[in-house]
Amino acid sequence: MRKSKIIILLMGITIISINSGFDLLSDSGKAGKTGSPGEGTCTGCHTGSVLNDGTGLVTISSTDLINWQYTPGQTYSIDVNVSRTGNSLFGFDCECLSSTNQNAGTLIVTNSQTQILNATVSSVVRKNMVHTLNGGNTANSHTFSFNWTAPSTNIGDVTFYVTGNAANGNLITSGDHIYSTSQLVMPATNGILSNTQNNISFSVYPNPAQDHISVTYTALENEKASVQLFSMSGQMIEITQLQQSIGNTPTIEVQIPEIPSGVYLIQLENGASLSTQKIIIK
Repeated sequence: MRKSKIIILLMGITIISINSGFDLLSDSGKAGKTGSPGEGTCTGCHTGSVLNDGTGLVTISSTDLINWQYTPGQTYSIDVNVSRTGNSLFGFDCECLSSTNQNAGTLIVTNSQTQILNATVSSVVRKNMVHTLNGGNTANSHTFSFNWTAPSTNIGDVTFYVTGNAANGNLITSGDHIYSTSQLVMPATNGILSNTQNNISFSVYPNPAQDHISVTYTALENEKASVQLFSMSGQMIEITQLQQSIGNTPTIEVQIPEIPSGVYLIQLENGASLSTQKIIIK
């Protein structure tokens, strides 16, 4: 009798261990992991590397949200790409918030790889677009697509916050790589950076930053690239130039040791293409 109890106990421990360790192959996405104000990222559960370790990338792009400027009430296509060479399972969490951290616009599911889940932060029920079970099961990278309808009125700047998970498919949460980024979207009437250009997918880390930032981007043209830092009023603070884009995802290092704390706009320009994100300097 005692031997039977021990066997049953060991079986129970094994089942609990397996269930608690399942990764993306046996689980859907989780809301509230975007790295937005009041939230953490997937590193709280998935371990194996530091956030944005440089071995992979998460980017957000749009073919019709030109220069990341929105027209109230219009619907746009959004793509989130998570990539890391050698991995074959990917997930993500994305939300769009106003400057007061309220839901901005409407996220719309367009395929079976994504779904809407809720996360309550500071009494606000935030709508999150996340992956479904096995929704990102492809080699080296995966693109998750969905739509976003802009707010019905001009509510000012809004921000997409995105976290991506490059999992190794070992059925436990160790050995995974987590990447996080954000994308500022301005009203079309803002006036800052109002020219219409092609978008560039790029990631900024760390964010918040203190004395330097690393800008990794997808090179669209074999031309020199530049990073410009603006105040929220549109005043240029800093500019760093890279003479030529080397490789598909080059990185530009920007030193910011004497810039006052606050919220800034960072603009990346590569040839005739440009894109803008919001960054916090502390």
